[in-house]
Amino acid sequence: MVALFVLGTILLFVAADAIVVYFRKGEPAVEAGPTLRPERLPAGLFVDARHSWVALQPDGTVRVGLDALARKLVGTIDEVRFVAQGNRLARGETLLWVRAGDIEIPVASPVTGTVQATQVPAAGANGTDAAAWLVSLAPERLGFEIRAWRVAEEAAAWMKAEYRRLSETLVRTHAATANAMPDGGEPADGFIRLLDPKSREEILRAFLTRDA
Repeated sequence: MVALFVLGTILLFVAADAIVVYFRKGEPAVEAGPTLRPERLPAGLFVDARHSWVALQPDGTVRVGLDALARKLVGTIDEVRFVAQGNRLARGETLLWVRAGDIEIPVASPVTGTVQATQVPAAGANGTDAAAWLVSLAPERLGFEIRAWRVAEEAAAWMKAEYRRLSETLVRTHAATANAMPDGGEPADGFIRLLDPKSREEILRAFLTRDA
């Protein structure tokens, strides 16, 4: 009797599962979003909320570059316009402009200070390589502003979350970004150039020009 009860219970679950599968066949498939994989963040680099990185130098200056997510959006930088050397900037003011195709993107300074030097990294340089810095500044409020940056494990976890947030944003604008994603996979470097103006503005505002 017990054996018959157990057998009947198993058959009941099998039948219920078959019914669920049958009805789910008519449901629309959930479309997977693009796959974005954060790169490993070099040790010792701080990252700012607007996706620039900061490297502290032995002489007390700081060097600023674009992190991996920003470089993913921008791709090859066609031109850089810098604030002139000797200018003093507050944190959040525009430090430079990068041009990708016909798009010019402002990059905010992650630190208050005076511009000491600028450089355009070599073509093909890894954006998160400490040698790929764009601007050197003499900071004025480093002890206070450094608290807004992330480093080491905290930076890695935050970057992972930011890549996930970017993936979700791309899903919301999938129709506009379809051409930027080969075979539905990871977007090509510089895919910001392929977006329609509305989607482009949404992504730039959410990641590179956001309030921090």
